[in-house]
Amino acid sequence: MFLGLKILILGTLIRQTVGFLPSEENNNGRSEKTHSSITHDAIYRAAADVIAHVIDPAKHRLWTVDEILREYLGNGLGCLRQTVEEIKNENNVAQREYGDDASRTMLCDQIEAGHLLLHSLRDSIINQSQKANPNWDIVRDLIGQYLFTLQEFYSNTNWVEMFGSRVCQELGISGNPLPFKVPTDMQVFNLVNLSMLYSNFSSLCIRSM
Repeated sequence: MFLGLKILILGTLIRQTVGFLPSEENNNGRSEKTHSSITHDAIYRAAADVIAHVIDPAKHRLWTVDEILREYLGNGLGCLRQTVEEIKNENNVAQREYGDDASRTMLCDQIEAGHLLLHSLRDSIINQSQKANPNWDIVRDLIGQYLFTLQEFYSNTNWVEMFGSRVCQELGISGNPLPFKVPTDMQVFNLVNLSMLYSNFSSLCIRSM
C-alpha cells in the first residue's frame, strides 16, 4: 500500500508545490512561506489528494486533508510525519549544497538544464522506489533535491508573471517539452552584450554633457 502511495504522491507533488522564499533555517523569524513549510504542506496535500481522488474517491472526496490522512493511514500517520521531516531536512541540505548551481536553481537562463535535471531525479526516484528492496534513505534524499529545484523554478523564473497561478505540468516530465521558448546561450550572450553596450553608451553620453 505504502509503495504505491509514495509513487502516486511524487506525481501529485508537481501540482502542490509552488514558489517560495528561502528555507526555514534562513528566514530570520519571518512568517512567510519557506522551502521547509511549502515542502511540508505539499506532501501532506499530495498524500490526501491521492487518497481522495485515486484510491477511494467515493469516501474521501469532501474530507479535509487532516481527516483523510487520519482515517486512511491510522497508526501509519506517524510514519508519514517522520518521512516528511526527513524530506524537509534533505530539502534544506540541497539548498546548502546546490544553492550556487545554476542548473539546480534555474538562474542564468538555465531552465532547460534544470528541466532535464528534474527528468533524471524523477526517474531515479521512481526506479529506486520500485526495487525489490528500496533504499528509502536514497529516495528521501532524491525527493529533497527534486523539490528544491522544482520550487526554485517558480522562485527564480518569470513563470508566475507570464502564467499566473497555472502549474507547469510539463516541468520535469520526460518527453514533455516546456510550454515556452528557452533562450539559447547565444541569445543570452547577445542580450548581455546589448545591455553592457547600452550601459556604456549611457555613461558616455552623461560624461559628454
